[in-house]
Amino acid sequence: MMTLGTIILTACGGGGASAPPTAGDGGATSSEDASGPKSSGAPTASDKVSETARKLLRDAKDSPRTFVFNERKGAGPGLGHTRIAVDGRDVWPPQGDGCEALVSCCDQRVKNDDRFVLICQLAIGRDESCGAARTTVNQVASELELPRIDACGG
Repeated sequence: MMTLGTIILTACGGGGASAPPTAGDGGATSSEDASGPKSSGAPTASDKVSETARKLLRDAKDSPRTFVFNERKGAGPGLGHTRIAVDGRDVWPPQGDGCEALVSCCDQRVKNDDRFVLICQLAIGRDESCGAARTTVNQVASELELPRIDACGG
């Protein structure tokens, strides 16, 4: 299971494309110590912070529903290296109206930025509709100043 601190670093900025640590290793990466993540100086794209992504995390943490984060193994449910379930139900891949467009959008985002592994799953877990989740994903991408992707629409 991942820690909330790991998720914040990965989803909101500063986490880069590396796989997040699990709770079993204390939730710290080799570039972290008690003072937090170390910076090499100039900000990079992965250093940008998305307030919408932070809100996604707060909403999951404060939700009366239970969000469970696990490592994804094989080709089962989940996106990238992570599987998120809400109240025992896997959120990825989503099914229903507009979900094909969300999956296409997120597949493209994840290819370029591993943070969207969590962002996409948290968005559908919180928003529950694929259209609303895609809007959330696009808002995060905009805040991170990422290029527009045709598969994501708007």
